[in-house]
Amino acid sequence: MAFGFASGKLSIEAAKKEALLLCSARSSDPEKCEIAAFEETAINIDTKGYPVEVSSIKDIETFNKFNSSSSHSAIAGNQLGLLGFATAVNSQAEAEEMAMRQCLKKTHYTLPKCKVIASK
Repeated sequence: MAFGFASGKLSIEAAKKEALLLCSARSSDPEKCEIAAFEETAINIDTKGYPVEVSSIKDIETFNKFNSSSSHSAIAGNQLGLLGFATAVNSQAEAEEMAMRQCLKKTHYTLPKCKVIASK
């Protein structure tokens, strides 16, 4: 038996998609993964202007931190969202490397590799 769950997503569709993705990654029979229960909380957030990888309230907070930073910064992520963030380092390359390391550490090993979403 395998399971997957998601919380704090910007839409019920994003939460269901992530839960099924995580279940499939853990299951020996991914076709049997299905949504067993869900609860929707009403949130109204305009996601225009955010990268497609932004899928949760936490991701929005991370992206806003990136935008407000005046130093070298980078964000890395994948289908699970923004999983790596680095700021106040010596160079853009160092920020990207640090964000990628954080992302790879936080993602599930079966999911798509991390990529740099934004850097400066």
